[in-house]
Amino acid sequence: MWVGPDRLPRRVRLTSTDPMAQDGQPGTIVTEVEFTDWGSDVLIDSPPPDQVHETGACLGLEPH
Repeated sequence: MWVGPDRLPRRVRLTSTDPMAQDGQPGTIVTEVEFTDWGSDVLIDSPPPDQVHETGACLGLEPH
């Protein structure tokens, strides 16, 4: 995690093993999020109902 002089997060990088690696090759998943425009208005819309599902675990398989 990178933090700015105001102690607010600026960037987060998560690296993990890919549980769905193919052909026996090791794989990794890298997720990186950058935070910008602190204090500005944000509009968040709900996703369409066909894109919403319940899951028992974060690493569970996505429904088809």
